Amino acid sequence: MHMIILLLSFLFLSGCDIGSGERVIAGYVGEYGKLVDSRDNKEYSTVVIGDQEWMAENLNYNPEARSYDEKTDDNYSVEGRMYSWEEAREACPEGWHLPTTAEWDELFRYAGEGHSAYESLSRLDGFESFRGTNDFGFSASAAYIVDDYGHLKKDNDRAYYWSFERSSGYGSYVEIGYGKTRSDNRSYSTKAYYHVRCIKGEPSLESSSSKKEDVSSSSAKVSSSSKQSSSSKEQSSSSVESSSSEILSSSSGQIKSSSSAVFVEPSEVKRGSFTDERDGREYRYVQIGNQTWMAENLNYVVDSSFCYNDSLEYCEKYGRLYPWSVAMDSVGLFTTPGNECGNNVICNIETMVRGICPEGWHLPSVAEGEELVVAVDKGAHKGTALMDSVLWDGKISTDPYGFGGRPSGKRLADGTYNWLGVDGSFWLSTESKHRTTYQARIFNYNDEWNGAMGLETDKNRGLAVRCLKD
Repeated sequence: MHMIILLLSFLFLSGCDIGSGERVIAGYVGEYGKLVDSRDNKEYSTVVIGDQEWMAENLNYNPEARSYDEKTDDNYSVEGRMYSWEEAREACPEGWHLPTTAEWDELFRYAGEGHSAYESLSRLDGFESFRGTNDFGFSASAAYIVDDYGHLKKDNDRAYYWSFERSSGYGSYVEIGYGKTRSDNRSYSTKAYYHVRCIKGEPSLESSSSKKEDVSSSSAKVSSSSKQSSSSKEQSSSSVESSSSEILSSSSGQIKSSSSAVFVEPSEVKRGSFTDERDGREYRYVQIGNQTWMAENLNYVVDSSFCYNDSLEYCEKYGRLYPWSVAMDSVGLFTTPGNECGNNVICNIETMVRGICPEGWHLPSVAEGEELVVAVDKGAHKGTALMDSVLWDGKISTDPYGFGGRPSGKRLADGTYNWLGVDGSFWLSTESKHRTTYQARIFNYNDEWNGAMGLETDKNRGLAVRCLKD
């Protein structure tokens, strides 16, 4: 008798074909519906989750005249086909539509009440680093995508689906994967191809901005007043933390709120220079509104700092590249707030962090970076107003504020270097709150995310440092 029970349990958890031809998906004990796409007669399972009815598998409709033939290859469409943003908007069958960000958020909230949403929406065998429970029959699974740079790849711990952000009309996408669900990741790239899950009925008229939240691995019911999701590609921040225009008080070193971020005319900028007493190196600075920034990247020599391609000539032109732990001064050479704040810990620092900066200067926070962007771009996040007028490949900038943003490239964790001339990122002291892979927020000038504060990247990469005066 015990053996029979064990056998039945194994079949249930593994998923099996039963006499009716319906497949039992691990964890789900409800009933699936059926959708037949009249365009090609393909049949899909559907599932009701709360007040919504979703496709329980990825869309596999093949539109005519695909612009990228490789994506039609059956080797990559086992989990449904990949679609560009423009294709995704029109891809769903009649009576169904591409979900809005607000509708994805509603799904994530419902699945996250008393559960970990990423687990309860995922197939048991769908991801490499965790086992889903598939409590609601949504059956998310990792699959091939084409990223913003046009590279075909598969992230074995994340699934990517297109979404529609009604308030902007831009392409956006959601992630379901290890440790999180996340919505409103903005995509400006025409090269990206993700998957599509359709939802029944007409699109919700409610803007996702009024309901946004992130459901993490520890989520029960997450209050939208205390947490909001942040967008990212590596991903751009729209969270409460980055939009509150918080400013660090130089007297107490504590973070306090301010709404003083305003546009500053280039003619109002004050320029000067100062000397880093540690090595005698002189740096230019610019005062933009209430902030005084270094007008060039830090070039202070310390262990585990690098010159691009390990060549000193690049340090003189672009500054040095530092892993985040070095930028934060995790070994405590100069100060204590960043002490022992490295790759494998979440630091949760809420005070000003000097890090590797000269005395009287500190690593900027996301909010301080946002204040800079508002000051020079009226909130448009163009970024070009901060770019050096000479060094960028194929970019034209007059550098009206004298900020001298440099395309210093990056050093990857394996010791290789990339993106010199096209990417100008520098470290911020604010950590990501949404990933268990411990990543930090950066400022990035690349093609897709000009002037975006709060992009996430691996802490063990080498990036430039720009310091802000206390």
